[in-house]
Order: sequence, then structure tokens, then C-alpha cells
Amino acid sequence: ETFSGAAGEIPTGNLGFDPLGLSKGRERYMEESELFNGRLAMLAITGFAIQEFATHDSVVDAIPIFFKPLNVVVEQLMASGAIQSV
Repeated sequence: ETFSGAAGEIPTGNLGFDPLGLSKGRERYMEESELFNGRLAMLAITGFAIQEFATHDSVVDAIPIFFKPLNVVVEQLMASGAIQSV
């Protein structure tokens, strides 16, 4: 499968960005990994939609720790006593 873009025909998932050369000889593995991760992300979003439909509460409100900046989460956990500073 190919993707038609401004640069012409390129294989799906190969945008030519590999500055460290980590994918040499592993192209098939990388393609399969990209497909798997994309499908997993679609299942996760579907799960969020089902949760919101069933509970009538948004995921952002139900699990706010995942949608806040890390420093805010750490400050709140420290203030609640869940994390103690050294």
C-alpha cells in the first residue's frame, strides 16, 4: 500500500525520518507495529466513547489525572499526602 503525497509515492508508514538508523532491516516489523498501535488507539477511543455513553460523564472529568500537566498532578499528590517529599 502506498500513500500519495507531495513527495510522490511512498510506502505507508515510511516518511523517511529515521535519523538514528534504528529501523534498518526492520521495515516489516515497523509497519506491523504502526498498524497495531493505530488499531489499539482506535479501540481505546471507542472504549472512551462507550464509557461516556454508559456513565453520562466525560472521561476528562472521570479520570482527570491523565489530562493534567505532570507538575500539577505532582503538586496535588504532594498536598494530599500521597507523595512525601524527601
